[in-house]
Amino acid sequence: SISIVSDDVLDLKNVSITSCDKKDESWLLKSSSLHLDFAANKGVARHARVEFMQVPFLYFPYMSLPIKGRKTGFLAPNFGNSNTSGTEISLPYYINLAPNRDATITPRYLSKRGVQLSGEFRYLDKKYEGILDAEYLSNDKAFGDQDRSYVEYLHSGNPSRGWRTQIQYRYVSDENYFNDFWNTLSASSLTFLERHLNVEYQSKDWRAQGKIQTFQNLDDTIAATEQPYERLPQLQLVTNPFFLNYGLETSATTELVYFFRNEGVTGARFDLTPEIAWPYRAPAGFIDPTVKLRYTHYKLGSNSPIYPDSINRSIAQSSLDSGLFFEREIESDHGQLVQTLEPRLYYLYVPYQDQDDIPIFDTTQPLFSFSELFRDNRFSGLDRIGDANQLSFSLTTRVFNDSGNELLVATLGQIYYFEDREVVLPGEDPDTRSQSDITGMLSSQWNRKVRT
Repeated sequence: SISIVSDDVLDLKNVSITSCDKKDESWLLKSSSLHLDFAANKGVARHARVEFMQVPFLYFPYMSLPIKGRKTGFLAPNFGNSNTSGTEISLPYYINLAPNRDATITPRYLSKRGVQLSGEFRYLDKKYEGILDAEYLSNDKAFGDQDRSYVEYLHSGNPSRGWRTQIQYRYVSDENYFNDFWNTLSASSLTFLERHLNVEYQSKDWRAQGKIQTFQNLDDTIAATEQPYERLPQLQLVTNPFFLNYGLETSATTELVYFFRNEGVTGARFDLTPEIAWPYRAPAGFIDPTVKLRYTHYKLGSNSPIYPDSINRSIAQSSLDSGLFFEREIESDHGQLVQTLEPRLYYLYVPYQDQDDIPIFDTTQPLFSFSELFRDNRFSGLDRIGDANQLSFSLTTRVFNDSGNELLVATLGQIYYFEDREVVLPGEDPDTRSQSDITGMLSSQWNRKVRT
């Protein structure tokens, strides 16, 4: 029932609200009474409860809420218990500072540790947005009465056309902080906290990026010579394909980065990789021959007795990528469908060059996956350019409906090696296998609610 008290005030009795479909009202928010004051932008619900499948599981004797936008006030409290912290009770308080700024202050009582205070400040503008999170616990009783804290700041912006900025800063007082307070596997397994500043400019013909990256070490057992290198700074320039006569395309990638670490070899690396391609693309298939020249120069610090002060490396490589597209129409319960069959061949040749005199700054060998079939370097990073004489093959099928939505994708692939891979990371042996593992992917989305 609805009572019209005035032009701005309504009183409702036995209210039921849901966003579910009419035939499937699984979730319901019910209230014995609801008072709405539109002039004050305030609603008050009494005896509110949340029901799932007609079973109430959450009850609020009193609830205050804004009719439009947001309002300052307390949010729902949180309760819990853990072996390390004991009984936990937190009561968030939300502050609506402005239409594009807000904050949340949360006192959190931990019976075995003390009182922790956390805060979150958010801001949003047409050209930038960011979040500042902070947590502080004074005299942690379960951690030797030490003060413990955490700070995270994230910012991204588009100050003007073509420009993008990004800042990430994270600090934690000790290596056990995430294990004690966050209770998530991803956080507890962290060994380093990344901090970086990125500035990027994108134009019609090229893209430039500058980056400063540092880390906070959370594991004292990791030797100083095994910790990641800081980039102070990293500068990159990538050109978009430039079209020449007769269908030729040329582009280039260049990078200058200085790697720093308290112990071990440090130095600067300059890399320039021009390439030229002669692609042919048609609805029935494509063929893309490409030639690259990788030139890399290292200027190392004088604190290393193993590596020379200056290193130059030049490697030319070539590849030939090709594929075909076949399709047919099929009838099904989902209507008229189109199925494709897409074979793809990728040949890569990179001559062997001894690179043992080059230190490892940022290079690893990733786990083998489908994306590795068509990469021109099996290492992630420029400190090693893998030698290759290999042929990759994949077979992909896709199913589309009459609206063009992709319902199913299935693909398998493998690499066939014609020569051993001699270029390896320090401490590893050459790879003598004649073929790689078989890798594949499978995904489907037959309706908008279910995706695998």
